[in-house]
Formats: sequence, structure tokens, C-alpha cells
Amino acid sequence: MKKTAKKQILSRIYGRGRGWAFTPNDFIQDFKRWEIDNSLEDLSKTSASYSLFTRNSQPTSQ
Repeated sequence: MKKTAKKQILSRIYGRGRGWAFTPNDFIQDFKRWEIDNSLEDLSKTSASYSLFTRNSQPTSQ
């Protein structure tokens, strides 16, 4: 039986280890964008949630 996209994404997050900063683009090769968005939204609402932040696409000036 095939795992759901949410379970596969969560497995990949756990597999990469603590401190891995990820974006939806890290999953785009294997999932449709709507699957990624829905999965990350669901995971952010559960007890297994991560602090999900949007990454600024513009470099910060120093």
C-alpha cells in the first residue's frame, strides 16, 4: 500500500534530521505542488508540527 504524500513528506523531513531548513521546492520532484502545500499545512496543525516559515527570496542587505 502506497503511503500518502503527507506521510512521505514527513518521513523525508525526519530522515534529513534536526535543523534541516526546507522549502516546498525540496519536494517538487516527487509531488504535485498542491499535495506539498496541503501536506505542509496539515503538518503545521498537528502535534508533529514544525515551525514553518516562508523563506525570503531576496537576499538581505548587510
